[in-house]
Amino acid sequence: MVEFDSIKVKDQLGRPEDKNITIKRKTETLVVESNTLHIKKRSLGNSWICGSATNGLVGTNTATEGGGQQVVGGSGRVDVLQAVVNPNKVYREHLRDTFYRDDDKPNTADWDTTNFRIAMSSSSNHATVYNTVAQSGSFAYADGTITKATFTVDETKWNPNDQIILRLSADGGDNPTWEDVTNGEEHSFEVTGTDGKWMIIFIGNGGADTYIEEPRVSYG
Repeated sequence: MVEFDSIKVKDQLGRPEDKNITIKRKTETLVVESNTLHIKKRSLGNSWICGSATNGLVGTNTATEGGGQQVVGGSGRVDVLQAVVNPNKVYREHLRDTFYRDDDKPNTADWDTTNFRIAMSSSSNHATVYNTVAQSGSFAYADGTITKATFTVDETKWNPNDQIILRLSADGGDNPTWEDVTNGEEHSFEVTGTDGKWMIIFIGNGGADTYIEEPRVSYG
């Protein structure tokens, strides 16, 4: 955005006072993007917590929230996911980190946080046939029932015959129900739920030169 201010000045060379000088003032426009809100709650476990009805007893106490012997310290505490909420129900992944990668599942594709992409492989050996997968954790959780979604990625293929298969799950959990989807097209789920996850399967010999960028999911 550019604004113009007019002011009256008289310089030392005798410029008349009624002569306006136009000064161009540039204003930088910053675009701020709201992204995912991820909420977790840490359980008490077996830790001694002063004032707690379960974990604050003096002496021997096995009636803790974690069910074990009460101890001083952080024993038995676990993080429990409460909600994952996205502005306007649109999840955007810029791949600056691996926060939303599900490290409890095999992720054999290359999460390249230097080039901000997920590649078929980190190898550039095109003589090899690859079959790799990238799988996310919950990109939406307790944000309403997911009945439909659109999964969009920017694709680059070294070999036109390389396959990039997209899948979504609305019921998440440890054993998600995966449904094949088409890039950029709305999908109605056969199995609905409140825990959205995505999966990308790469098949071919493109290696590091076949990849996706900017994965995003709109859902409702």
